[in-house]
Amino acid sequence: YLHGGNGNQREARYLVKGMEAAMQRDEMPEAIVVFAQALPIGWYVNANEKAPGVRSGPVEDVLIRDLIPHIDASYRTIASPAGRGLEGWSMGGFGAMRLAFKYPDTFGAASSLGGALIDWSDEKNVAYLTNTFGPADGAGRAASIASFDSEKPSTWAIRNADAIATRSTLRVLVGEQDWLNEDHGRNITREFSLMLASLGIEHEYRVLPGVGHMIPEAIGEGRFAYPAAFWKEAFRPRE
Repeated sequence: YLHGGNGNQREARYLVKGMEAAMQRDEMPEAIVVFAQALPIGWYVNANEKAPGVRSGPVEDVLIRDLIPHIDASYRTIASPAGRGLEGWSMGGFGAMRLAFKYPDTFGAASSLGGALIDWSDEKNVAYLTNTFGPADGAGRAASIASFDSEKPSTWAIRNADAIATRSTLRVLVGEQDWLNEDHGRNITREFSLMLASLGIEHEYRVLPGVGHMIPEAIGEGRFAYPAAFWKEAFRPRE
């Protein structure tokens, strides 16, 4: 599970009871759930560390090269794409999609809950981008945007479309009242879903009625149950 911007791994406590209950009811398979830490704002990429003002670091390498091997060495895992999935909220949704798309030989499933599946120009607070990708103005701006564009989920979806389409189980959920669902006539999440469809990548796309961006809060308050059935399908044994 990948947390949102300005968050940490403790954000995911809302999932623990819901997932445990779903496992007990056989609504999802028993699973080891790892709550990752990715700095307050790291976008789950290796930061453009040579650019001025960048404070993030090699978050992607820590997750892929260090954390996953450690989990596989320490716990009773299924150490293959069939036994690994990613889920994230907001910035974590960006991370879940891009890492699953970049590493289809590592992850077989990914779920985005209100994911920030955005372009550079969509971000409301540009400081959240400069922290990882570089300055938003001046001579370095073009390089910063190029750094972001090279890492965003849609770039990796296009690059690895065939592998993703044949191997990955995906879902994209967004709250009805989330700005990512409606922003002055734009529907950013729907645009992302249509992009996946244009590449032949099957996925679940769903708008959650009466919910805003704070999906973890809505689940934690019991306004709707965590939708665990996705993982039963994602981890269903394949012949």
